[in-house]
Amino acid sequence: MFLSILAGLCQKGSEVPASITTLAAHQPGKGYKAISRQFEVHHSTVKKIIHMWKTFKTAANIPSIGHTSKFSPRSDRAIL
Repeated sequence: MFLSILAGLCQKGSEVPASITTLAAHQPGKGYKAISRQFEVHHSTVKKIIHMWKTFKTAANIPSIGHTSKFSPRSDRAIL
């Protein structure tokens, strides 16, 4: 019942309700592919939303910390 109410509120292109409904669908034990088919989003999006929830206990966008480096560690190793 809760999932059907949230799915009705979810509109394609809205990020926060999709995150909430994805998390609600993950609770009963559905897989990433089943959830992605249900809400018509890519399975990697579902995986990222669930990972964000498990890590930070929020589905909102979190800003990165500090100034981003000009080179990644991988490119630093390639240069040196």
